[in-house]
Amino acid sequence: MHKKMTSLVILAVGALALSGCAGSKHAEASGETAASSDTLVFGVSNGYPPMEYTDPDTKEFTGFDVELGEAIAKKLGKTAKWEEMEFDQLINSLKTGRIDLTMSGMSDTVERQKTIDFVDYVIDGPQFFTSNNQAESIAKPADLCGTSVGTVSGTTYVDKIGEWSQENCAADDQIEVMRFPEGSDVLLQLKQDRIAGGMLGTVSLAYQLKENPDTYTLIGEPVSEDRYGIGVKKGNDELVEEVRQAVIDLKKDGTYDELLKKYGLGEYGVDEVTVNLGQ
Repeated sequence: MHKKMTSLVILAVGALALSGCAGSKHAEASGETAASSDTLVFGVSNGYPPMEYTDPDTKEFTGFDVELGEAIAKKLGKTAKWEEMEFDQLINSLKTGRIDLTMSGMSDTVERQKTIDFVDYVIDGPQFFTSNNQAESIAKPADLCGTSVGTVSGTTYVDKIGEWSQENCAADDQIEVMRFPEGSDVLLQLKQDRIAGGMLGTVSLAYQLKENPDTYTLIGEPVSEDRYGIGVKKGNDELVEEVRQAVIDLKKDGTYDELLKKYGLGEYGVDEVTVNLGQ
């Protein structure tokens, strides 16, 4: 999902470079941004293609988030660096200053806005799916009642599954939510039929169905429409605005749309770059 990165700080992954873009007005004026140094450190949970993943052929770290993050950093006159961690560690790492931004397919929610701010950049939605082996017996969401469904620990999908189960399954026939560190773990468990279903975002599932048409089957429709957001530490309003403007600039110069098209995400782009769901 990307070109080679030259400034990657991430465990057991390669590097990737992106074509240059003109700097933002702030960067042109001062050569500095609201981040603490000449680098912009992104926190990422690897293993969620096409957003971020290690290419199985090249062994390079790549993805839509990675290329867009590199472009954002360049707009701000920075060098992008990437810190890999489990998804449920991202927000705490942002709050403690280990990273400057989270960029890892994280849904912007009102609850998360209590501790961090978001620059919204991709449309997504949680959706149930199953393995092709089980698709005949699990043809609709209701068939998941009384079974185990996997998703990524720390995501909003954990609660989404529980809420859906409470609303649609009998009290003695609730879904057991299975939590895994990464989306790739959910896919593997389902591929091996160790769980009955999974819930991931439509962005990732569109990629998986394209790459593995004989492996997974969608169940029903997305249970909601969400926005992925680039997370910024609460109170760092200057960096929020710089990142928002950088994404706007990348939309204007065509980079954003080119990356959406490259990763098969054309229908998931935002028309307006909002902060905290436009609230």
